[in-house]
Formats: sequence, C-alpha cells, structure tokens
Amino acid sequence: MATVATQTPQVPAQLALDRWKADERSQSEAESDAFVQDAIRQLSDSALVSQFEANVKQSGTWANEVDSSFARVMNNFVDIVNRYGRDFPALGGFLNEWRGLNQQWIQHLLLSRDVAAEHSAILRRFDRVFLDMVLHIQTDQDRLDVIVELEEFINEEHDNSHKMSRAFLELKRDIRNFVQRLDRYIDEQGTALLDAAKALRTQIEALTAEISALDEQINSTRLALAISGGLLNVIGMITAGSLLATYQNRRNERDNDRTQRQNELNEVNRRQAALAFLKIDVANLQPDIDLICERLFLFAEIWSSVRTQSIQFRSHIQGGMDAVTNMRFRREVQLAQDVCAPLVRGLELYSAELGGRLVQKGVLTVEQLKEDTRAQAQSAGEIKRRSETRTDSAVPVARAQGGDQAQVQKDANKTREQLQPAQLEPVPEMQARN
Repeated sequence: MATVATQTPQVPAQLALDRWKADERSQSEAESDAFVQDAIRQLSDSALVSQFEANVKQSGTWANEVDSSFARVMNNFVDIVNRYGRDFPALGGFLNEWRGLNQQWIQHLLLSRDVAAEHSAILRRFDRVFLDMVLHIQTDQDRLDVIVELEEFINEEHDNSHKMSRAFLELKRDIRNFVQRLDRYIDEQGTALLDAAKALRTQIEALTAEISALDEQINSTRLALAISGGLLNVIGMITAGSLLATYQNRRNERDNDRTQRQNELNEVNRRQAALAFLKIDVANLQPDIDLICERLFLFAEIWSSVRTQSIQFRSHIQGGMDAVTNMRFRREVQLAQDVCAPLVRGLELYSAELGGRLVQKGVLTVEQLKEDTRAQAQSAGEIKRRSETRTDSAVPVARAQGGDQAQVQKDANKTREQLQPAQLEPVPEMQARN
C-alpha cells in the first residue's frame, strides 16, 4: 500500500503538545506556560484542527488499505497453492494459517471501531462534564464535590482499550512469526529447486553434447552413402541405411529427453518465481501492519491519558481554592478541553471510514452502521444535556492573577472553539461550553 509508506506529518499544534509533554519537567513555569498558550492558540485555528482530525481519520484510510492488501495477498496465496500445492504440500497449511490471521485482523478492526466509539464518549464526558466542573468551582464544597466526581471517573473500567492494544500487538507478533517461518520454508524449497535446476541443466548440457555428436555421425553416414553410390547399393546400402536409421532414432530419443528436461527446468523456474513472489508479497504487508498497529496503539492509550490527566487535576485541586484559581492550572485544563474536540471528531471519522469498508466486506450491515451512528448521537446528546444542566446551575468562578479578580461569565451562545486568541491574553476568561 503505497500511501501507507509515508506517514501524515504532524500538525504544529500536535508538535507543540508533544514537545510540551516531553520537556515539561525540565521547563520553567514561564516556558511551560508559553507552550500551553501556543498550543491553545493553534488549536483555535480551524484549519489546523481540521488537519488534526484528518490525521486521526487517516488511520481509517490506512486500515482500509491494509485490509485490501490482506485480500490481495490472500488471492495470490490461493492461486499459488492451487497451482503448486501438490509440489509444496506445506503451502496449504500456511494458507489456512493466513486465513486465520486475516480473520483476526477483521475482528480487531471491529474492536477498534468499538474502542473509537467508547473513547469518543469518554472524551466528551471528560471535556463537557468533568473539565467543566473543574472550571466552574466556586466554593470549597464545589471543590470537594468535584474531587469525588473525578475519583469516580478515574475508577471506571474501560478494558476494551487494553484488549485492543493486546490484540493488535499479538497480531503484529503472529504475522511477523508467520512471515519468518514462510521465508524459511521458501528458502528451503528454493534451495531444493536450485539443486534440481542445476541437475536438470547438467542433464540438458550432456544431452545437447550427445545430440551434437549424433548429428556429426548422421552427417558422416549420409556423406558416405552419397559417395559410395552404386557400389553400396548391393552390399552396403542396407548396412549403411540401418546405421543411419539407428543414429537418427537415437538422436530423436535424445532430443525428446532434452525437451522433457527443458520443460522440467521451465517448471522449476516457474515454481521458483511463484515462491519468490509469494515471499515478497507477504513481506511487503509487514510494514503496513506495523504502521497501522502503532497508530491504533495510540488509540488504545486515550483512556489511559484521560485517566492520568484526571488524576493530575484531582491532585491539584486537593491543594485548596488557591490551586483551583491558579492561572497555569486553568490553562492546562483549557488545553485539555481544546484537544478533546478534534480527537472526538477524528475518532468519529475513523469509525465512519472503517465502517464503509466493513460493510463492503459483509462484516457489518448498513443497518448496523446506522444503529451505531444513532447510539453515538444519543450518547453525545445525553452528555451535552448533563453539561448544560451542570453549567446552568454553576455560579461564576473567581479567578485571580496578580491580586486582580476576574469573573468567569457564562455565555450559553458561545463555545470554547469560538474564542479568539486575543481573548486569551493576558488572562483568558473561561466560558462554559455548549
């Protein structure tokens, strides 16, 4: 799959996030603030956010292309076994094993769609419920209540992500093991075929030399017959004629033998070519499998990342109201919110991209796809309603910096995505998300 060979470049926002995360411990607070603020600015750029979403969706495209590669290798494998299975009986066993790996791949893709849907819901709740709770803490009791809410969220079980991660890791390992064993078998058979080809070439060369010698004898005999003429008509014609016939018959036999050996050599060459093609065809799929597995490992880490951030935020607000109103902390919460939206959209696009392919394969039905979409929409609606209920009841939160107090005003008609970069300096006003 040619398109998989080159991974989509990361957008600047993602690079900033990665750098911030990697260097956080060694940065001063000012440097860390700059990274967070820069990431927030870039995540307010609709073009960059669209690219971020497209990067996540691209995994679905890659998965579809890997699936097409799986199908192509399967078809080539079946063709080679049909043609050469009698000569290489072990290939039938390899084919059955490959069918099993292909079925595992399909099941893992189905699981990845489930995980994408689950993580979309998790990210929505994390963004619109729990992070909103943190940003709308007004009293110490609010703070204690949010700590309890975060604790319950942290203790939730979402095992599908770990199951998916293990599944793709095991599949990647099994395919690598399969490729190594198939390579060994093909190399062994290739050595045997090379030996057979060498023996056949030696036989062909010997037969060619014998035929050349017989041609000389036949020509000499014909010349003798022509010179002797009438003298041999009585006593030599029959003898010479019989000798010529003997030479000619022997020459025909050797030529037939050589033709048979050449046909056998051609067949050996075809077998060598078929095995070499199969070896290359299967080996070419390995990098694609590795790439898609690595990307899906990142999907599997979403819940772990959300849980880790929730633990960090909970620990921070346990420090009291001063910790809650700390500007650096609030910007980190804002950044967490801003990352959620493109991730959710990207996961939905991934699910849709992959769903179309699975419907084509008959693994999913159109009705199942529609039902999945309805369920996701219902889940998103419930999360939004809970968020709105929570926000409507919230009291504006005081935020302090340099001794100045800034009220967080709720604007039900404006979302976080609509905030302009200028509004984030020097003290951004946190607004409720719809």
